[in-house]
Amino acid sequence: MKYLIIALSMSLSVTAKEFKNFKDTYKLSKSKRSPKKLRSLYYAVSKNSEKDIGALINSFVKETRPNRFVGTSGHKTAQDYIVSYIESNVRKNNTSLKTVKFVPDIEYAKELFRKDLAASKDKLSAANLKKWQRLTNERIQQVDGLKSTNGYNIVWEKKGIKNPNEIIVVGAHYDTAAYDLKNFKVVNKGRQPGADNNASGVVAALSLINILAELDLEKTVRVVFFDYGENGFLGSYDYVKNLNLEKGIRVYSYVELVMLGYDTMTQDKEQQLGNMKLYYSPASSGLHKAEKSIAQRFYAKSSEGTFRVEFKVSPYDFVYGDNTSFQKFNIPSVVFTQNWESDSNAARIHTPADHVNSLNIKTLHHATNNIAMSIASWALDL
Repeated sequence: MKYLIIALSMSLSVTAKEFKNFKDTYKLSKSKRSPKKLRSLYYAVSKNSEKDIGALINSFVKETRPNRFVGTSGHKTAQDYIVSYIESNVRKNNTSLKTVKFVPDIEYAKELFRKDLAASKDKLSAANLKKWQRLTNERIQQVDGLKSTNGYNIVWEKKGIKNPNEIIVVGAHYDTAAYDLKNFKVVNKGRQPGADNNASGVVAALSLINILAELDLEKTVRVVFFDYGENGFLGSYDYVKNLNLEKGIRVYSYVELVMLGYDTMTQDKEQQLGNMKLYYSPASSGLHKAEKSIAQRFYAKSSEGTFRVEFKVSPYDFVYGDNTSFQKFNIPSVVFTQNWESDSNAARIHTPADHVNSLNIKTLHHATNNIAMSIASWALDL
């Protein structure tokens, strides 16, 4: 199933109250805020430490237990956590932060689920098709029950000094969902820590904000934490509809951050660590050429750093993220994520097994800094 991601260390020790202790862990002196060379930017980015990444993902997952299902207490805590972290830790010069409430387009999500099922009919046996029909019906019932539950996107922006109307949008969804694929049922309660999917993306985005806030950017970067990512990508769908109405801006690219913490050697078909992926649309897409160029630029700029992680540029029909909402509105989109072909975390996501202990924190740290080099180099016009 395309839009259903089929089933994805350290001990939990840091509480949300303690994240204020992170406040001075990433600061740049005034002389370091306007790097003119990639090497200087690399040194600035490298101040973002593995220790802080590990503490942050432990804290976020612990404080939002038992799950971040839309409408639950953990879901609300996630919103509060993201806002409080940014307000408490990030330099505010030339930045803004807002929470945008939206009414989810439930009918759009339901139609998405039906199209997903229809696209799979010729690929499934009669018995399996019946199972997927049952699960699709459960997903439709689930999202139908959320009609009166508003969504909340959290938007942080750092304005560019010279070219404020040139924008990159970076996104990560913060909600979770769970499925029992043995019985093909939606799970509506219980434990679902969502460490890889998508606390890893949230933490990478928060760390990126820490870094960008310290730099004097020439172009604008928006970092958006999307709601309803597990229910038809409704948060990004609502956001991009309104983004498309903004006058006088040029969106260079949308950048998706999703599942950045899983990395093994024993399970990896290539038996490698650090072989992550930077996906762009295949040749059949009208966005293929633009997205390929963007992905190659990001790869070239980030290669200045000596990172343990390499995001290999690869064409792939990635339909598992909020990038699909942007592509629907003809906005080029690329996806930083795990290696889905060689080292996928498919057995854990959407299950109670998606916990922090299953992640490779060193990989998440290097992935985050790699991404920061890619985004910041564009925003600094290096």
